Amino acid sequence: MRGLDAEAAHRTADAGLPMTDDIPELSDELVAYYRQVLTTHATKPDTGTCPVCGVPRCPDWTYAYDSLAAAHQVMSDSPPPWEPFHPQPQGKRIDRRA
Repeated sequence: MRGLDAEAAHRTADAGLPMTDDIPELSDELVAYYRQVLTTHATKPDTGTCPVCGVPRCPDWTYAYDSLAAAHQVMSDSPPPWEPFHPQPQGKRIDRRA
């Protein structure tokens, strides 16, 4: 944390909110907003910084990502380019080497 000595930063981090098993509810509008923040504040590969904030680890992007993840929301409204993972029951293995 900027401007704090190591001991003060440790005390501040410990004073955070307790973690719970509750899944936060997000409205459709808030999910759409957070997804837009992820797009707008995405780090540019050529500079390694947020194009809006100009910092390497944008706090707006981080908060939007964490909020969507905590609510078990996907980061984009378009489907991912990979197949979802479906664990196989023990003893039933699919041989995909064929």
